[in-house]
Amino acid sequence: MKKMTTLLVAMGIGSSAMAATSTNTITNNIKDVYQGLKASPASLYLANEAYQNRDDNNKINGVNNLFYGDLGYAINPNNKLTLGTTSKYNKIEGQEISEFKLDDVRIQYDRKNILTEANNGVYLNARLNLYANTHNQNDRTGSANLRVYTGKSLTEKLSLDIQGRAYLNDRKNGNADNAVAQYRLYTGTTYSVTDKWNVGALAIFMHTQTKEAINNNETLILEANTSYAFNDTFSVDMYVDATTHDGARNLQTNKDWQDKLDYGLVLNANVF
Repeated sequence: MKKMTTLLVAMGIGSSAMAATSTNTITNNIKDVYQGLKASPASLYLANEAYQNRDDNNKINGVNNLFYGDLGYAINPNNKLTLGTTSKYNKIEGQEISEFKLDDVRIQYDRKNILTEANNGVYLNARLNLYANTHNQNDRTGSANLRVYTGKSLTEKLSLDIQGRAYLNDRKNGNADNAVAQYRLYTGTTYSVTDKWNVGALAIFMHTQTKEAINNNETLILEANTSYAFNDTFSVDMYVDATTHDGARNLQTNKDWQDKLDYGLVLNANVF
């Protein structure tokens, strides 16, 4: 009986060892696959942006969430193609059913290092987005937009960044008669407090052009922001902004802009 007990114990130990070895093999295989993806030209970026919703009286009545998913492929160090999606989830006070929907699908092309600080004193990058809009709202996301990025380091910790965007063939509720173009100019500074923590300020000027010039509109938004990188994969951004000026044809000061501050939080994951 004692021999049988010893045999059973030995078999149990052997089974446990085999199970542990099998688990370690699977874990190592997963790690190898993940490291291979990180070293490959492919990339996967996921993010969740949350910001408050306001009702017709400008009162905060809920939270909007945007979910971004970008699967990219680097053709070479300077050229990259990306297939991306944006989904939206709204939790609004008084709405019995929260709404989750796919907002758009886009193809994105990035061109880096058109100019570099080392050779030209400033950097210059560009991006082209082609959208297939799936929403039926008044959002002006555009069926195509072109972005140009430039800037330079002012000191070891302070940088100046400028971005221009042109939203073309924009349609409101799919009605071609309301097609508009929107042009945006982003001017910002970023200060690196540490290698992981940045703070910044941003001014956004927008000009919205309609077929009837009387409906043209201009807007100025001021923003303060901060970001923190936990590691190479995960980071978080926080911002607060206000529409300080807007108006038809020329800017007018919003006297109560302090009461209409918008707050946002973005969780980022560069999966590979």
